[in-house]
Amino acid sequence: MRKTFFVIMLAAFTLVVAACSSSSEKKQDQGNDEKAEVNAESASGFTTYENKEYGFSIAYPPICHPQNNDAEMEKSFRGKLFIGESAMLTGQCLVKDDGTAYSKDYFDMQYEFAAATSDGAKLAKNEKSDTEFTVKSANSEMVYNQHVIFKNGRLYRVDYTYPVSVRDKHDKYVDEVLASLKVK
Repeated sequence: MRKTFFVIMLAAFTLVVAACSSSSEKKQDQGNDEKAEVNAESASGFTTYENKEYGFSIAYPPICHPQNNDAEMEKSFRGKLFIGESAMLTGQCLVKDDGTAYSKDYFDMQYEFAAATSDGAKLAKNEKSDTEFTVKSANSEMVYNQHVIFKNGRLYRVDYTYPVSVRDKHDKYVDEVLASLKVK
């Protein structure tokens, strides 16, 4: 089930990437930075993406590049998608459309889903507190890494997923990417 979910997610993100590619040819209005991102490069080559509207930030490695440069798409996704070297990295805020808060039960359910091992997946890391969790796992085809922070009824999430065949390019960045998730 988990493999199927991620295959579906990968297909959906591929469609998003295609849509973003065509819209990225349009230059974004420079005056529309009220919620936008701040890209600041660190000494390690990481760039920080900050979403002011939803109050979170993540850092992404030099081998990943932002895909949804369209402000409307970023707003509907409540974050940003990054692609690089066959990998998919996302920083996102999960909020209810009606503005009400998610419950702690929903956070716990998200953890249970992330920690579920199916399709031969093996857990490499599985840590959870009352407000955060980090889960790393892999099966024979894919590597899954996720860090979630639950705050004020919202889930702030960074996902870093890639095929086993490119582990040598991505494994070295995972810990820094997952630890970079900051919520205001």
